[in-house]
Amino acid sequence: MLILPVVRTARPERLSLEGNWRVNGVGRNVSHSFGYGLLDAAGMVRLARSWRTVPPQRRCELAAPRPQRAVPPRSSVTLQVCSN
Repeated sequence: MLILPVVRTARPERLSLEGNWRVNGVGRNVSHSFGYGLLDAAGMVRLARSWRTVPPQRRCELAAPRPQRAVPPRSSVTLQVCSN
């Protein structure tokens, strides 16, 4: 899961307890008033130094016939694609 450096390094500890902090779906504290917390520029730089990027995107394309047929409601159309 990718969590952006800004979010990973944010520091909520010095902000008001009145910010209604909640734990979100990925386990991070978040507030409607303060977002993820104070930005930590030094923390972002430290994290960026060891950041691993993903490999270049690869594309795989396969030409397939494109029949011009309407698909009636509650039915399906099967298209068989064969590669050489």
